Amino acid sequence: MPINYSLKVTQIGRASDTASTARSTSKPTPTAVMAHYCSMDARVELAESILDYTFVDKTLCLEALMMAGGPCGTKAMATYNGQLYPVDKNTRLAVVGDRLLDTVLSEMWFATGRIKDDETKIRLALTSNDALAVRAESLGLDKCIRVNDGQAKISPYMNATTLEALVGAVHLDVGGGGAGFEAVRKVMTRLGFLEHTLLKAKREVMGHSGFMAP
Repeated sequence: MPINYSLKVTQIGRASDTASTARSTSKPTPTAVMAHYCSMDARVELAESILDYTFVDKTLCLEALMMAGGPCGTKAMATYNGQLYPVDKNTRLAVVGDRLLDTVLSEMWFATGRIKDDETKIRLALTSNDALAVRAESLGLDKCIRVNDGQAKISPYMNATTLEALVGAVHLDVGGGGAGFEAVRKVMTRLGFLEHTLLKAKREVMGHSGFMAP
C-alpha cells in the first residue's frame, strides 16, 4: 500500500521573562519527501514494453525490479505514479520465476518426444544464471533495475535474478494457476526462450514421420 504523507504543523511556545511568543514549524511537503526517493515510472513502463505485458498490480512489477534494500534488511522506498511505496527485494519473486521457467521448458521438452538428456541441455542453455543474465541484458532489462544509491554497475546476478522475478510477477499478477502458466508461456515466447532447437518436435528437425505430436 502507498504511504500517504500529510503536512503537520506544530506550534511551539517559547516563554520569556516578559512575554511569550509562538512560532510554527512544518515537516517537508509530500512532494519534497517523494522527490528524495527513486521514481520507478519509467522503469516499469520499459519492463512492460520488453515483456509485452501490462501489470494489473504494479507493485508486483516494482518488486520484480527492486535489487535495492533498506537499512538493516528493511524494505526500500520508491515512488510510482505519484505514490510512495515500501518495496521488498526481488529475490522471493525470483524463486517463483525460476521454478516456472523450468516447468514450462520441461513441459515443452516432453511434447517433443526427445530423450531425457536433451531436457537437461535445454535448461542449461536457457535457464542457467549466465544464460539468463545475457538474455536480460540483451533485452535491455538492466536499464529497469533499481539498485542501491552509489551502485552504478548492474551485475550478471542482478540481471538473471530480475528476469526470473519478472516471470514470477507475471504468473502471480494473473492469479497463478493455469492462467498464470499461460501468461508466463506468452512472455517466454516474447523473450525468445522457446526458439531453442531442442524444443522443436523430432519430426520437425529430423524428418521423423513416425513421431506423433500431442
